[in-house]
Amino acid sequence: MGAIEVRKMTGGCGAEVLGVDIASPSNSDMEAIRAAYRDYGVIFFRDQKLTPEEHIAFARRWGDIDINKFFPANGRYPEIAEVRKEKEQMVNVGGGWHTDHSYDIEPAMGSILVARVLPDEGGDTLFADMYKAYDALSDGLKKTLEGLRAVHSNAHVFGAAGAYKASDQAAGFKGESLVGEAVHPVVITHPLSGRKALYVNPAFTTHFEGWNAFESKALLDYLYAHAVRPEFTCRFQWREGSVAFWDNRATWHYAVNDYQGEKRLMHRITIGGVSLGWSHRLWHAFSRKLPSRAGKGGRDVAGCNQQGKHSGSSESGRLWRRGDGCRLAAATRCSDCRRYPPRLARSSGRLLSGPTALHRRAGAVYARFRRLGAYRFHQAA
Repeated sequence: MGAIEVRKMTGGCGAEVLGVDIASPSNSDMEAIRAAYRDYGVIFFRDQKLTPEEHIAFARRWGDIDINKFFPANGRYPEIAEVRKEKEQMVNVGGGWHTDHSYDIEPAMGSILVARVLPDEGGDTLFADMYKAYDALSDGLKKTLEGLRAVHSNAHVFGAAGAYKASDQAAGFKGESLVGEAVHPVVITHPLSGRKALYVNPAFTTHFEGWNAFESKALLDYLYAHAVRPEFTCRFQWREGSVAFWDNRATWHYAVNDYQGEKRLMHRITIGGVSLGWSHRLWHAFSRKLPSRAGKGGRDVAGCNQQGKHSGSSESGRLWRRGDGCRLAAATRCSDCRRYPPRLARSSGRLLSGPTALHRRAGAVYARFRRLGAYRFHQAA
């Protein structure tokens, strides 16, 4: 394909990424896709012809795949969860505003949804931008929310007495004994963009930490209504060859159930994320103050193209095994994919030496975070 074009969907959210075949994207393609994903929160591709193997391969370029515990898997491919509604079923999957896996201690980074069988009409997906939702709050409410944490649970959705078990989707779901909950800040500093985003959602947020459900309801209901104002949203119309890739930390989505009597089948892969707690924000702020390994001339070391061959410690090698097209940046992270680099990286024909004493101290501080159990890092985005 030719040059990539990123076309904004609406003023509310989202962008279409045109002119790229995601079955075999180049490193420069990946840089453009990564930038669009970071900037828009949800990106869409048209006219793709992805096989299940190519779907999985594209997902793995972003991080570890999170195998879904509740959705039915796609036969030979446990990495792919099926989002299915048969002709005779009345209830669809995802038919309400939510974000995926907020009930996990390390919530999912993103989800890649591929259209396989579509109704003749209907079946669109709505998205809402949580950056814009946060930005539009009053200063007073922002200050109030900064100190709050919220409990997210999936028991009432996927549990034995949950919503799907009481519906005509019950036969397709599993894992009712694997339900759980997690606590996250109500306002997060996004680990990829560094921007603040609202992080609650109607499907899985049950109450604020230290508050009961009744006390929490009024404020949560206000935030839910605020977050889906039309100026923060977009609507994606699916067609054959369509792919949507959204950031679960920056958006909500809603699968519209308006195609009764028709089948809809989507293949979804979810990519693992990181903790959104205080220690991530502290480390993010701390690492940004460290001097660049690029040297005196600037923050970035351009043209990092390691193809997963970065050397270094076993931890670094594991983190960077899919470092496609990323740029080794200031301090300890890549400016594009936000992964933490190894101790050695090749750029511009020379080998950068190992960390300075200050970087060693930074690494020791971060290692202490890990030992204390405050933040178990396995991939930065």
